[in-house]
Amino acid sequence: DLTRQQQEIVAQIQGLNIDDHTAAWVLAGAYAIAQLLKGQVEPSQLISQITAYLRISSQDSAMVKDELLSQLHLLETLVDRHASLSEATGKLSSLEPDQEIAIAIYCFLATPDNIGLSLTRAIQMVGRSSIVGSITGMLSGAYNGILGLPVSWVQSLLVLNQGVEDEKSIPLLASHLLAIWAGAYPGSAVLENEDLVVSAPWVLRSR
Repeated sequence: DLTRQQQEIVAQIQGLNIDDHTAAWVLAGAYAIAQLLKGQVEPSQLISQITAYLRISSQDSAMVKDELLSQLHLLETLVDRHASLSEATGKLSSLEPDQEIAIAIYCFLATPDNIGLSLTRAIQMVGRSSIVGSITGMLSGAYNGILGLPVSWVQSLLVLNQGVEDEKSIPLLASHLLAIWAGAYPGSAVLENEDLVVSAPWVLRSR
């Protein structure tokens, strides 16, 4: 349920040693990724669901919560108006140091069904492209899944042979990454078992 999910996410955030406002944005981002992975939210409703989720959160002070909700409203307005990338980044850059999560959500919601375009726009953030691109990739990947990857990208991985022998090995590598993130060691043992299923407790569902 959402209460238990929030408890698990907050427990992870508390170990990051970050300020309350940044922690609130991390909570919003983590909730968004979790809901997209579970298929329980459509992109058009994502910000409104994040807003509703944060309103009932007991994690943040009233001042932090009000400020974050105001910033989410700005983000929603930019998405609804189909604001250009330059306008959106200009407006959201004022959210320092939490602008990366906000801009990543914008990049995803601007083109939710197109991973390639979302990421191409995200990496245009000079000096922040790796962070914004990573978060955008998490959101878009959670929503679109592996089938949403551009064919040309998959083919490039095969040509480069960066641990990808064929298309079937991509889900295995993804499971390997998730297993290590979830605390399953050693990684090499995970790769030997192609039937292994690993999920974060109270957050992910089986696919």
